[in-house]
Amino acid sequence: MAPKSTTAMQKLPRRAFWNGLILTAVLGVGVCLYLTYLALVPEAGDLCQVMGGRCGDLARSSEHGIWGIPAAVLGLGYFCFFLLYAVLNRCINTDPFSADINPALLVNIIGLAGSAYYLYLLLYVLKVFCIACLLAHLVNIFIFLLTLWGVTRRQDSGQIKTLLVFGRSHVLGTLVIAAAVAFNLMLGISLGDARQQLATEQNKTKNNLSYYKYLYDTSAAHDLEAAPMDEVLGEPGIAVHQIVCFYKEGCSHCQKAKDRLTEIVYHHDTAVYLVMKNIAHVQPDRLQALNVNQVPSVFIDGKAAFGWQVPGFLDPFINDCGC
Repeated sequence: MAPKSTTAMQKLPRRAFWNGLILTAVLGVGVCLYLTYLALVPEAGDLCQVMGGRCGDLARSSEHGIWGIPAAVLGLGYFCFFLLYAVLNRCINTDPFSADINPALLVNIIGLAGSAYYLYLLLYVLKVFCIACLLAHLVNIFIFLLTLWGVTRRQDSGQIKTLLVFGRSHVLGTLVIAAAVAFNLMLGISLGDARQQLATEQNKTKNNLSYYKYLYDTSAAHDLEAAPMDEVLGEPGIAVHQIVCFYKEGCSHCQKAKDRLTEIVYHHDTAVYLVMKNIAHVQPDRLQALNVNQVPSVFIDGKAAFGWQVPGFLDPFINDCGC
């Protein structure tokens, strides 16, 4: 009779474990379904706003995703995995309290790394309060505690005992491997996101460079000879191109422009020289004809160079030594 009683007692925690995992996974699926709805439907109503949250803004944010896939969609697939895993094991009455490593723990540790990454984005980068997102991460933490409890228990002589995680070398090894996999996965994702953002910024720079080059090429040329009261830096008799900067006394932006242009002239004195023109010494009608309505304003070879600060704009001029 004792074995039957023991077997009956063992089935109860099995069912409780799988039922708990199923209910938790269902909650996670429900939360991620809501966030997926917000992410994919622009006109979706945001219930989080009732409690001061901005779940919709975060779900649609390009930063809250991986390689163009919304985080809500990734979370939905993640919790669906746990739901399917728990349902299948519940149907065949698998013993979660075995000495073997539960494969769900490996996936869950990787998921915890993802939660840590997104919590960092949520709290420190985007600084957006999202109730549904926090709930999804809390569900993930609960699944971790549940799966860890299942892994660190086993049957011994018909009784269920608690095992210390660090008391089983294969458990410790699996945790270390899972943590390493999670770390490298999140590092790879972060590097991938950084490369994507860098490529986006490079495209913006390239488009801006093309636009400002077009403006320069189509602008009218003016005669901007150096006047006696102008400050000239470089070698006008040697340099191929002339840079003129209109400035105003006491303007900090003008001083920064002068410092940068002076450094360029210093390193490329055979290509360019600099003329600093104080707008106080220029006639107002002359400034109007040149369309100088703000300072600093930079001209190269008599043509307005609105994009002189865009990376690559000055390259054709500073690399031209007239050789």
